[in-house]
Amino acid sequence: MLKILKADFRKFFAGKLFIVMAVLSVVFPLFSAGLYRLVLRNAQIPISINAERAFYGSFSPLNNYGLMLMIFMIIILLADFNQNTIRNKIVAGYSKTTVYLAGSVFTLSIACIATSIHAILTYFLTKHLVASTGEAFTVILRHLGVALLGTMAVYAFLQFLVFTFKSFGPALGILLGALLLTTMVFYALTVRIEMEVLEIVLIFLPSLQLSGNLTFKASLIPWMVLANIAYTALLVGLGLYLNKRLDYK
Repeated sequence: MLKILKADFRKFFAGKLFIVMAVLSVVFPLFSAGLYRLVLRNAQIPISINAERAFYGSFSPLNNYGLMLMIFMIIILLADFNQNTIRNKIVAGYSKTTVYLAGSVFTLSIACIATSIHAILTYFLTKHLVASTGEAFTVILRHLGVALLGTMAVYAFLQFLVFTFKSFGPALGILLGALLLTTMVFYALTVRIEMEVLEIVLIFLPSLQLSGNLTFKASLIPWMVLANIAYTALLVGLGLYLNKRLDYK
């Protein structure tokens, strides 16, 4: 599996999409921080914009960078099918389980690294150009941990869809549909269900944990961590099971 991972990472870092992703991971935070500063200068009413709020929202898979990253990762994974790379790995003697596990490690690693860089740059640039609430760094690190585990759950689902459908449209469509549907259902429930119940529901919705629009109690974080790890393990496990029946031709 290590040989596959080395080859996948080498191919990724040598590709054009890596350069585009690296540039956009800087451009988007810089643009956002600059826009926040401009809005605050010209705002007629008080607006709550700060580094912490921007940091929490930067993990959302539905923001500009998050959507771009999902699209790019689908393209990267599909390239292995279109170029017969995966089939060649099977012919070379690697099992489907090894191929899928290596793909999972690659996908989750790139997603977490790219998301972390984007979020950290967003925090420091917004703090420098706009303002900060002075929130304890431990709180920020705690949120970072939950967000990265939530990101892993989302991208484990993304890889599962790509390997299942081997097509851009269905993979992106189902992924976006699931993210949007859970968001709409959750906010629809906010007018009908008590906050204590909503907090429990939030534990099981990684995409909502990444939205940045909701705050959650410290007591919920251990449960969110466990739920996100369980989601990731379940999706990877399901992918491994179904992957044995897939045809890589």
